[in-house]
Amino acid sequence: MMTELDMVIRSIPIRHDIFSYVMFSGVILGAVLVLSILSRWKSTTHSTKILCAVVLCMILVLADLGLSYTGHLKYYPHLIDTTEFLVILVIPLVYFLVQSINTRRPFLWRKDWIHLILPILYLLSECFFFVQPAEIKINALIDAFHPELQRIDFDPTIPVDPTGLRGLHRELIFISALSYVILIFCVNFKTVKFREIKSVFHLKSRKLIFVRNTLILTIGFFLFVLYIFSSYDHDLGDHLIGIFISYLIFAAAYFVINESRLFEASWIADKYETSGLGEDHSELLGQVRAYMDTHRPYLDAGFNLKHLAAEMQVSANYISQSVNTSLSINFSEFVNQYRISESQLRLKDESYAHLSIEGIGQSVGFRSKSSFYTSFKKQKGMTPKAFQTS
Repeated sequence: MMTELDMVIRSIPIRHDIFSYVMFSGVILGAVLVLSILSRWKSTTHSTKILCAVVLCMILVLADLGLSYTGHLKYYPHLIDTTEFLVILVIPLVYFLVQSINTRRPFLWRKDWIHLILPILYLLSECFFFVQPAEIKINALIDAFHPELQRIDFDPTIPVDPTGLRGLHRELIFISALSYVILIFCVNFKTVKFREIKSVFHLKSRKLIFVRNTLILTIGFFLFVLYIFSSYDHDLGDHLIGIFISYLIFAAAYFVINESRLFEASWIADKYETSGLGEDHSELLGQVRAYMDTHRPYLDAGFNLKHLAAEMQVSANYISQSVNTSLSINFSEFVNQYRISESQLRLKDESYAHLSIEGIGQSVGFRSKSSFYTSFKKQKGMTPKAFQTS
């Protein structure tokens, strides 16, 4: 004998159309993109890791929308509405991504935790919905995508939304999106100085192009969501939002492919394919480190790869290869790591208190204040002044 739950589940239709095909294509492409980044996780930049988190949230939300729209989620009621908090989370993640690209500052828990308060609070409020029986979740699916169907007459024993946050899901998305559109614009305006750009549509810098496109997509998505929320009751327009999310994933994949080595003339051959050093780089790197620790040549502002090669009587190409292959950084970044480590000691050392911060930077080998500040902030996530007073 069929229960009321079984009959209602059977009444939910299964549908496949162009909307579902585009959404699931976005899921597959996004999954490939995430897996490709995860496979090179240790060598990827902070910006790429944040991009991976953004795309992962998008594909999970998109999979939820696609399965709900097609009706297949009725067979897995425990998964209904499990990704709502990710919609709120992805908004500050996009802000972190833009900030990381523009300022080269990684995500720092002690500074950025405040941006995660709303997603976390929403997730905690959703826990009351997660423990509800299948009848409540099927009703939620019907309300969102099939309001014309008969709901199940069922009274929950545990309150579904005691905090009221789930009922404000649309309002929270709207307020959060508007706030971060403003924040993203402020970050871009501060770092890129748009007033100095003659035309935002005739840019040559890849960084500026990315900034411009991010602003356009962010504002476009905000306006599109506003239109959907004002034009459709319940979640009947969510499949259109799913199409836009798919487009964002396609755009992210295009960006990653366009920035890869695929279009370089020498992409088939490895950079050091003809080198005579061989595969074992650790021994030479150990010798380089020993020389750097003993002689501290990096304190000289004129120190470079050519000087080190001459002193060690080793090929400059071999040294560059060992550093680049083993550490995934270039020789200049390798030297600056030593300079920044030494500057940290001197910034806290009373015997160097007579020197200004710029003076300390010059004492460890930096030629200018700007290069010292840029390198320090890139490696430590804060300015030398902030480190000194911390």
